[in-house]
Amino acid sequence: MSYVEDTLQNDEVILITPELHWINFALPITAIFGAIILIAIDVLLSLTDHGLWIIAVGLLVYAASGIMYVKCREMAVTNKRVVLRKGVIASDGDEMRNIALTGIEVEQSVMGRLLNFGNICFTSAGSGGRLRVVFENVKNPRRLKAEIEDAIEQR
Repeated sequence: MSYVEDTLQNDEVILITPELHWINFALPITAIFGAIILIAIDVLLSLTDHGLWIIAVGLLVYAASGIMYVKCREMAVTNKRVVLRKGVIASDGDEMRNIALTGIEVEQSVMGRLLNFGNICFTSAGSGGRLRVVFENVKNPRRLKAEIEDAIEQR
C-alpha cells in the first residue's frame, strides 16, 4: 500500500495521481545502452584493460539509481491535501493542505513544451514564509493543472 493510501483520513479521497512522463527514464535507459555498448566493445576487441568494464558498471549503477528515484516517488492530490513523497529507505515528503493553497503554476522548459512534460508547482503562504511542493516531470502539465483546479474546487 502507498503512503498516501496509508495516511488517508476518514473522509479523505484521492482525486488525482499524476502520471510521470517517459522523459524521466531517458537518461537511465541511455546509460544502460551505453553500458551494453562498452561491454560489447570490450568483448569483441578482447581488451585486457578493464577500464571499459568499470565505466559500464558505473553507468549501470547510475541507471539503477535513476530508475529507483523515479519509482520511489509518490504524488497525489486528495480532497484535503497535496502530497509528495520520495525516497527508498529514508523517505522525505511534503504535504500541503488544500485550504492553504495560494497558487498552482506550470513550469515548462522549451523541451518540456515540445514533448509535453513539465512541473506542477503548488504554493502556499505560511507563517515561516512561502511553501512550495513541486510535482516534477509530469505528463500533460497544463491539462493536469486544470484537472487539479477543477477537482479541488468541486470538493
